Amino acid sequence: MMTHSDKKSKEHADLNERLNNHPPLKNDDASNNDKTDTDAQDGSIKTSGKKPISTRKISAMIIGAAALIVILATIYRIVAGKDIGFNEITAIALLVMLFFSAITWGNKHDQDGIFIHDELGQKITEKSSKISYHILLFVILAAVAADHWVHGTVNVFLLVVLALGMVILPIVEYTISRKYH
Repeated sequence: MMTHSDKKSKEHADLNERLNNHPPLKNDDASNNDKTDTDAQDGSIKTSGKKPISTRKISAMIIGAAALIVILATIYRIVAGKDIGFNEITAIALLVMLFFSAITWGNKHDQDGIFIHDELGQKITEKSSKISYHILLFVILAAVAADHWVHGTVNVFLLVVLALGMVILPIVEYTISRKYH
């Protein structure tokens, strides 16, 4: 016959067993990132602290801050009446490109985000490449039209870039399709 204390001990052991075998609950509340685990031996609860910030987020913050600094410095140069040139435009483009790459792609070390070499990553890259190609062609066409509207003539180099942009995709598609014949 079980005594009252034996029943309580058995209930306590069953509760610990269920807690240890239960998968952890997801907690989307950003204000409470503490994780708790129950120790099977003594039933005590231990906290493992907050989840560390991933390398991807740290690099995105650093690159984003650098891009913001360069953009603000360039705006200051424009307001101050100084010339901006190749270095400022290239630095802004490079930092913005790196920022979006950092927030888009995860890394295998941190196991976060989409990996560029996975099937989904390759599909995203393929689709975004084709979309960006068409956007770039439209921007070059708009630049040729704006140049003609402002100066009354067409910049030959810009026109050559537009022509090359129009034929590059079909040539590359043809070249790749030849591999599969």
